[in-house]
Amino acid sequence: MEVTEDQLDVLHFERLIGRGAQALQHGQAERASALLNEALGLWRGAPLTEACVLEVAQAEIARLEEMRLTALMLRVEAELALGHHLEMVPELARLVVTHPLHEPFYGQLMVALSAVGRRADALRVYRRARDVLARELAIEPGPALAPHPYLDPR
Repeated sequence: MEVTEDQLDVLHFERLIGRGAQALQHGQAERASALLNEALGLWRGAPLTEACVLEVAQAEIARLEEMRLTALMLRVEAELALGHHLEMVPELARLVVTHPLHEPFYGQLMVALSAVGRRADALRVYRRARDVLARELAIEPGPALAPHPYLDPR
């Protein structure tokens, strides 16, 4: 069986993420958002479900899941760059619940909350992130959360 690169969703997904990241780096937030939304639109549930019992598939499943998180993070970044802070708060609130160890989502939620005048809520998010990371991993928040000067980690 022969297939072209365009016939494999995973390759198309990877290309769209790369193009979206590049657009974001060049200040093209609207284009980045569109490309990343297209990439995420290809996602149809857990990858390789029929092969998940095979040990060899586990690494690929983890890689694809990490790529999806990266696409989500980049799309949120593009939306925030477009000034869609208020619109992103509910999605980011869900993302920090479903991915409690993913620091960038906490940071993005803090930025969104602060931008809409909810600094106290942003501080609560920081404290929740700090508590989760300390309890689950015995670590303090890293650089993804540190650049927020209005938050005193103590």
